[in-house]
Amino acid sequence: GGASHNQYHTYDQWMDTFVYNNPDMVIVVAAGNTGKSFGVGSPAVAKNVIAVGSTFSAGNDIKSGGSDQHYLSTFSSRGPTADGRIKPDVVAPGQWILSAKARPDLTSTCDPASVPELGKSSGGLMYDMGTSMATPVVSGTVALIRQYFQEGWFVNGSKNEAIGFSPSAALVKAVLINGAQSLLGIGTTSGNITDYDYNQGFGRINLQNVVPFGNYSISLIAGKDKVITNGDIHKLSIQIQLTSMCSLSEFTVSLVWTDPPAATACSSCVLNHLDLSLIRSSDSSVFYPNGLDSKDTVNNVERIRTSVSDQEVYTIRVEASNLSTESQNYALVASGCFQLLSNGSNPAPVPKRPVTRAPRNLPVSSPSTKPFDGSNGAQVSNYSVTSAPTKHPVSSSTNKPTASKAKKSAVALRDVATNSPTTSPHDGTSVMGATSGLAPFTPNQSVNFQLQFSLFSSSTSISSSSSSYTSSSSSFNTDKNGR
Repeated sequence: GGASHNQYHTYDQWMDTFVYNNPDMVIVVAAGNTGKSFGVGSPAVAKNVIAVGSTFSAGNDIKSGGSDQHYLSTFSSRGPTADGRIKPDVVAPGQWILSAKARPDLTSTCDPASVPELGKSSGGLMYDMGTSMATPVVSGTVALIRQYFQEGWFVNGSKNEAIGFSPSAALVKAVLINGAQSLLGIGTTSGNITDYDYNQGFGRINLQNVVPFGNYSISLIAGKDKVITNGDIHKLSIQIQLTSMCSLSEFTVSLVWTDPPAATACSSCVLNHLDLSLIRSSDSSVFYPNGLDSKDTVNNVERIRTSVSDQEVYTIRVEASNLSTESQNYALVASGCFQLLSNGSNPAPVPKRPVTRAPRNLPVSSPSTKPFDGSNGAQVSNYSVTSAPTKHPVSSSTNKPTASKAKKSAVALRDVATNSPTTSPHDGTSVMGATSGLAPFTPNQSVNFQLQFSLFSSSTSISSSSSSYTSSSSSFNTDKNGR
């Protein structure tokens, strides 16, 4: 974060313009190190960037007398923006991170014989802190998410670049938002932080809740952005399926869209308004995003997290209530133990846009144009469903989270127009939806952002009319104590 003010500045406008014109380019920005004094600074105020705050570190990098990764650093800049939007978007470890140190006085290797003491430097290594240290942690996570989709791991757990696609910035951000974990406090004090507040935003990033790796096996429905026009309503119905392999009794869904750039010093900076809601069929209860009891008219990032019971049916609803442009693309990510029932909307194809040439030029698959199933209005031919294996039992959590601190399996919604069915044996279950074996994320664990792919897979195909679904599972190896 550069400027020490929270108003929508020229820099923010530039950032939003660039991402809007290059929708697959992800920009990650440090929120700033002014704590509560001046608030989050420009260009972290931009709508389409990922603004990052800082938490304490973990493992051997916890300074004596300090807190761990579940506590916000006191220096981390806070929101809201001047127009009331939630910032930072997410937080990550940034207080005492071992990093490279410039040594212009040396002409050869500058690796020290041993790691420096906490808070000190040695040779070409140094410990430092700030939101500028947390931001690379998020950037590395973003790179892993992009690689996951670009290399086509999402269909059957094997690398297949032929089906890979370049995820939009909105999809990458939605994955981060959907998996984010609530913190426990600020500094060394517990309980002085709440969900969706202006201290932590949506929480500390955690890939274990979104993509499968390590001992966490999850179902995955991954997809390209949808497009919606003014007044349209898109619906997606799911049924909760709690089993011995997936007993997580919370459901989370996140909506992110890349909004057009606004005028500087705007008092209401979001120009295209989409509304996310979740409707429970049994009693018609409506759940709204970001901890509100009504529609969010301020943010272009919305998340709903709620407790659920087995066999309950929910409808995810996305409405374009007030657009300043002809249409708006959006990314949707949902997580929990459920099966997909139907897609009750008929979204138009996503308009073609040029793929950003940096940092990597990869082809983007064209949007699906396959017909809907006329019997129920469900678009059943363009979802790729990845299911968790059933051979890795999941123990129940000993530290049960509240509804606002969900620890769960995850899915990312994606269109796939050209996947061919597979016929190899499959030991999981997936019928128009997904099952999962993701264990809860407990407070004594942290994310390792230096992942190595180690995958196992199985697959099946399920035919329904002209529809085909492919199912599989994948896993990543990670060190619990890594950052």
